[in-house]
Amino acid sequence: MPAITIDALKKIPGIEAKGVAIMSPNSQSFGVNDESSWKKFNVYGSLKHPFEMIKNIILAEYYLCKRILWADVIIWQWDTRVYLPHFWFLKFCNKLILVEWVGSDIRVPEIVNVNNPYFKKAIENRTYSYLKESKARSNWIQMKFKFLNAIPWLCPEMTLFLNRNLFPDYIPTFQRIEVKKYKPVYPDQNKQKITIVHTPSALGAKGTNYVRTVIEKLKPEFDLEYIEINKKTHVEALSAIASADIFLDQFLGGSYGMSTCEALAIGKPVFVYLMAPFIAILPKDCPLVNANGDTLEEILKLYLLNPQLRYETGVKSRAYAEKYHDADKLSEELVEKLKTMLPTCN
Repeated sequence: MPAITIDALKKIPGIEAKGVAIMSPNSQSFGVNDESSWKKFNVYGSLKHPFEMIKNIILAEYYLCKRILWADVIIWQWDTRVYLPHFWFLKFCNKLILVEWVGSDIRVPEIVNVNNPYFKKAIENRTYSYLKESKARSNWIQMKFKFLNAIPWLCPEMTLFLNRNLFPDYIPTFQRIEVKKYKPVYPDQNKQKITIVHTPSALGAKGTNYVRTVIEKLKPEFDLEYIEINKKTHVEALSAIASADIFLDQFLGGSYGMSTCEALAIGKPVFVYLMAPFIAILPKDCPLVNANGDTLEEILKLYLLNPQLRYETGVKSRAYAEKYHDADKLSEELVEKLKTMLPTCN
């Protein structure tokens, strides 16, 4: 998402945007192929090669500090380390800092457990993929950015975990994709064999066991094809989604992520589990099909039996993505907000 944001910001007249990424070697490639826009450094994947790791840390810190000094506004994502030079550059550079948290960085299991029995069960069984999440970890990360006088820039889910004692205010946004890049492929109402697609990035975090169980129950009753994409490329995942009549995202977390945004943009009915506090802060026209481990089979049957419902929901999905998740619109909204916060902007 940082790369999508930078690419969108660069389209706006008068705006320059550059990024520095601290990556591991298996991280997905991203950003335009332009050295002036992105500097990427493999740090965390270099533990077996200490000299390479030290070199990459030094280079990463150099470019981070250089671009912090260059920028008028810093948009930081994820976390930071207090023992590295860039942290103190952020503190004393006297720049406007926005911080965007997107998931495991500040998710608080203790909050999710209260409203989400499926998440709670996965935590108790230790089948959940991100066991490092905790209230203490979330608060520590947020305290660091409070010390830096950063302003949170958050999509709806992350506001549930924002420590309001530290941050009474925040700038609202949504997860961003370049919607125009996604050609809508609405479900074919005349198709006989129904294709169901599930693309879990982490099996233990997406409730894939629920999906597999339900699919096995439905196969004898319906003519369907089930495609599961895991540990494959982003291009392969998007190709599978484009072929889908129904897309199944996640059934543990209680919210939705980038895969859902992409499936919405491609015009698919998207099944996902949404917990009550998250539903309460979503736009009222959200077309997502809310299903959990106990209701997935029944609701999926309804859509398998109704081709018109699949098509109409797909059309609503595309409209929702255009309205709420378009990176160009959201970046323009951010720039307008920044103009009110930076007196020198015009």
